[in-house]
Order: sequence, then structure tokens, then C-alpha cells
Amino acid sequence: MRKLVFCLFCCQLMTFSAAAALYRGYIITLNGYHLTGQIGEIYLNEDSKQVIFVNDFGTPYLISPRLIAGFAYEHNDELVTYQSIVVNDSWAFLKVLAQGEGLKLLKTPDVEIEITFDESGLNTQKLRSNNYYLQLRRERPVRVRRLGFRRQMQLLFKE
Repeated sequence: MRKLVFCLFCCQLMTFSAAAALYRGYIITLNGYHLTGQIGEIYLNEDSKQVIFVNDFGTPYLISPRLIAGFAYEHNDELVTYQSIVVNDSWAFLKVLAQGEGLKLLKTPDVEIEITFDESGLNTQKLRSNNYYLQLRRERPVRVRRLGFRRQMQLLFKE
């Protein structure tokens, strides 16, 4: 049954990847190497997130955030960078908006595609999110909310 679900998932993925935009970029391996290719959509499947990566030979891969350090691609002459990081006890890709000495501003992807399988078949839907995180040095990122922002910053920088 799992093989059938995986085959259906791969077929659906190939259909999406043909229609979805692929951007020229690279993934960053855990040991710091850059593997060039094309980066696609970020998928959410049973609480695990994965990104589509098509290498220079044309082979597509679904890569989990715990397997790579991050990825980057060019969009409208701008380099967009994502970092693999643990958030709320699960791995995620967070977009790096700003980076300074010891402080990073991170954001969840604007759109993620959720894939579910139930009795009616394979279903997909786009999820939109707008969560921001601050990461001090190499610590875990802290979600920053609009309500009580000043108090959150005081507590964060007090430490």
C-alpha cells in the first residue's frame, strides 16, 4: 500500500513539477558543498516538508530539510536563501530575510503545497503562512508575534 501511495505521489509530483516554476539555484549539503540545479516548490506531506530539486542531469529529488543545510535560487535577479532548521520540534525551511552579526530574521515560506491521501484519492492544496522568527547566534529561532512585539524583544535581548 505504501508503494502505491508513493507511486501516486510521484506521478502527482511530476504533474506539478511540469506546471510549477523551477528556478536556477543550488542546495547546500550538510558538509558545505553546493550542488547546482533547479529548485521547485516546497511540499508538506504528513507533517514533513520537502523541496523539489532537479539536478543538472535532469533527475528530480524530494529533499527533506534534515538532509541539507539549505538552498538558494535566483528570482527576479535576487538571490533567495532558505535555511533548514528545527522549529517547534520539527524540521522546516525558513527564508532568510536579513542577516547580521549574530542575528537572523527568518520567515516561513509564503506558499506551501500540502499533499494528503485519503479515501477519495490524492489531494493537494496551497497553504499560506506569514510567520516570522528571530535567531540569535546559533540558538533555536524564536517566533515573533505582532501582539506584544516590544515585550518579546525586551525578553529576547535581555538574555
